[in-house]
Amino acid sequence: MNSKNIKEETRHGAIALAIAILCFSMSLVTAIPQQDYTIYGTATLDGTVLTAQDDAVISLAVGGVELVSYTMGDIPGTNNYVLRVPLDSDPGVTTAAQEGDTAYIHINGVAINEGPQIVGAPATTVQLDISATSANNPPSYPFANDSYLISPHTGWNMISLPLMPKDTDVLDLLSSVEDNWNSVWAYECGKWEHYDRAGPNFLNDLSTLEPGKGYWINMGFNDTLSVSGSELTNKSIPLSSGWNFVGYNSLCSRSITDAMNSVAGNWNSVWTYEDGRWKHYDLSGPVFLNDLTTMRPGKGYWIKMKLDDTWSLDV
Repeated sequence: MNSKNIKEETRHGAIALAIAILCFSMSLVTAIPQQDYTIYGTATLDGTVLTAQDDAVISLAVGGVELVSYTMGDIPGTNNYVLRVPLDSDPGVTTAAQEGDTAYIHINGVAINEGPQIVGAPATTVQLDISATSANNPPSYPFANDSYLISPHTGWNMISLPLMPKDTDVLDLLSSVEDNWNSVWAYECGKWEHYDRAGPNFLNDLSTLEPGKGYWINMGFNDTLSVSGSELTNKSIPLSSGWNFVGYNSLCSRSITDAMNSVAGNWNSVWTYEDGRWKHYDLSGPVFLNDLTTMRPGKGYWIKMKLDDTWSLDV
């Protein structure tokens, strides 16, 4: 091989390498998170302008997935709500929005009178004063194509079903994460039930998943669980004295005290497990230690009760 051919092959190799590096770099750029899109302003519910002292939650959802919520007073020194919307340029990321997406904003589960909003560009901030009227617009929540998306992380997650699924069979219901989940556990009537894919089938005593119940699910890696079904008509859950492992029978987020209003005076604490750590709200402990302020659809909760009662999210 003469020197001319060697130089030509070297040049072609260099070009190919440069193209490969460029393509790899572009793939990284299209998959990295972008800066938040921030919305803030006043929130008015039924004619009353909300302040930091009010027990209210403003939430934002895109494509049936709640991306962010704000409990009034979360940021000290302001009576405004603040929604920092996570953005990602990769349309496959279900835990973030993209510029141009349609967003649905709710105040305590009531859709705002201003209607759906369009998500703006990364690193921009806009003021949007919002209002909602519960008498003319009962609490609702958008979910895409009769399905709700839950985003469990690697390892253990506490989840629940915010819809009445079309099929309650455990294998069918978890088919959207078919190759990624290891086991799922439920606690009812003082005993554990489970389905473990790695264990012998005759030991699996959990065959169905239902709304109103909490579940531990162990995941191999981050994924998106799609639950198909219809909005619940009965949002009541019976609770026994002591600990109860339950779901959250609503499609809208609420502050702890608002969500637990139907059993006010009869509950002690609420616990959940998120992103590898416990969060809780304990009525008997110091307020500054309570790091769980909002209850959300798709999450599971441990609730400790004083006496038997019925927890309803209709009120």
